[in-house]
Amino acid sequence: MVSAVALNVERVGIWMFDSDRQAIVSDVIYTRSEASFSRQRQRLEARTFPSYFRALKERRCIVAGDARTHAITRELKDAYLVPNGIGAILDAPVFVGGDVVGVVCHEHVGAPREFEQHEVDFASSVADMVALVEEQSARLALEIELRQQDGLRAQLAKLEAVGRLARAAAHDFNNVLSTAMMAVDPLVSHADKRVAEQAQLVIEATELGARIARELLVLGRDAPGVSVEVRIDELAQRLLPLLRSRYGSARRFTFEGRAKSCSVRADPAQLERVLLNLCSNAAEAIETEGTIEVLVREPDEHEAQGRGWLVLEVRDDGIGMSDHVQAHLFEPYFTTKPHGTGVGLASVYGVVRQLGGRITVDSELGEGTRFSVLLPAWV
Repeated sequence: MVSAVALNVERVGIWMFDSDRQAIVSDVIYTRSEASFSRQRQRLEARTFPSYFRALKERRCIVAGDARTHAITRELKDAYLVPNGIGAILDAPVFVGGDVVGVVCHEHVGAPREFEQHEVDFASSVADMVALVEEQSARLALEIELRQQDGLRAQLAKLEAVGRLARAAAHDFNNVLSTAMMAVDPLVSHADKRVAEQAQLVIEATELGARIARELLVLGRDAPGVSVEVRIDELAQRLLPLLRSRYGSARRFTFEGRAKSCSVRADPAQLERVLLNLCSNAAEAIETEGTIEVLVREPDEHEAQGRGWLVLEVRDDGIGMSDHVQAHLFEPYFTTKPHGTGVGLASVYGVVRQLGGRITVDSELGEGTRFSVLLPAWV
């Protein structure tokens, strides 16, 4: 707004290069006669306007008193200048760290006009101010990222400590359970029916304790396992019918393979535990009826590089999770369920880490949840 008044131009816009630096995209455009700001995105491609983009990198300012005939800006005539009624432009590239990252465009609507040197200097100063704002914004973003990484490292350290405790407790617990089962086993065939029934109850309880101990061993990363080729599509074909039977027709389970291959390198029992836990959580997040989608796809550029990875996704359209729940989701014994143990997702986290993978969650209250598990592909 200040620039528009100072330079007596109708429009002032800030345009920034996109991520691959092959185009500039309008960030905000101020129109003086309407006293309004517009954030409607416009895009100019470097391949379409090569002279203009080359000048952005080579010149401190682009001064075009007659923009429609100027050697640098005339290529913008049909696509941009005429549709917006622009007769003259004074554009100042924004430099950060020696590289041009954008441009501040001062656009005169109407007949051509000449810009004086003090106006050119003013436009350059405005671009320098925008550069300072960009640098400060980048610093703040980096500081936030560093704080998040520090928090993540602290959380991982806590999980490692709890995992070591779980491993030690699980070993001792298994010894106690083995002794109890050996002592009670003969009583299952006792002549007194009441004694035999009670002995069977003890056996079942100790077997349940053994299963919990195995979960703790996974959490402590001390579970035995061997990495072989596991086809997730075949695993899903075995498990999804069981889940459909358990949760009924109100929960619809589907599978889709979007990758060339659905084979990963894993311990079959551990991967089965991951899929069962994620699908069970998804089913329980649906209050009445809904869909649980299981799919295998190639990772995007933000998840992994190269062909050595696949992503297993489990999506639901359930109640979703708050930011607070997502922040503590994989912590041992953290649960939002009235009768939950808080071990299931913690064990999933342990298994995925043991397989050399990574798990992330994306959820919003009322919009459902998506778990994404990055796994080593079988190549």
